[in-house]
Amino acid sequence: MRAAVTELTSAGIENARQEAGWLSEYCMRLSGGDSDLYIAEFDACMRRRVSREPLQYILGEWEFYGLRFSVGPGVLIPRVETEILAERAALLLEKGRYDLLIDLCSGTGTIAVTLAKTCGISRVAAVEIDDVAVHYLRRNIIINGVENKVTVVHADALNPFLPKSYVFEGAENVLITANPPYVSEEEYAELAPELFWEPRGALVANDGGLLFFKSILNVWAAGNIFKRMPTILFEIGETQGAAVRELAMAAGYSDVRVLPDYAGLDRVVQIM
Repeated sequence: MRAAVTELTSAGIENARQEAGWLSEYCMRLSGGDSDLYIAEFDACMRRRVSREPLQYILGEWEFYGLRFSVGPGVLIPRVETEILAERAALLLEKGRYDLLIDLCSGTGTIAVTLAKTCGISRVAAVEIDDVAVHYLRRNIIINGVENKVTVVHADALNPFLPKSYVFEGAENVLITANPPYVSEEEYAELAPELFWEPRGALVANDGGLLFFKSILNVWAAGNIFKRMPTILFEIGETQGAAVRELAMAAGYSDVRVLPDYAGLDRVVQIM
């Protein structure tokens, strides 16, 4: 373990001791007590992590909002910052009378599944276009036991015809959540090595990272889709608060708030 901590530290991994422990526990479970198998598994995991493959891909799962989510190569990894979005959505669902939650760019389903599991909302649509992400989304719905609440919509969230789909019929008070791609081309080049293992399309957006915010507002916020304009919660980059607020105001909203994350950085825009 001392050697493992040293090797991870040399590879530039900040939480080397903790990660070595997690990898050891994981390999212990895989080996079933066989010491030779344990050593082989641990050595293989260490090689992957030293190459800066994300720890979450190696472990095959990660915790979000106290729940377990299956993850793997080809999908965006759940992040603690996104819990801010889930917390705000939970608060709105508790106080409001929303009859439908639509989670756009749902990925592995962390937001949709978490809210279906922990809140009183009984009708959730998780919209995701990527085949690999949909695979994990369906798996996480089963893992967390919300099959009777979450409907997977395997489609492009930016398709202008999608909001009028039968899946969303009859909804009056709608809450939309979205953690879309919002990293600019310039920002992408400066990301940590682990981020380059994750799908680029789930991270990067054109127009300085604002493309999806503009498109989602154009497609979903029109007054003739639902009986009332939907409430929208976006996760944003720390420099995007003012720009996304302006986009929401231009779309016809009057109550727009930019909310910070645990580090005090802009992270969520609440649009009502």
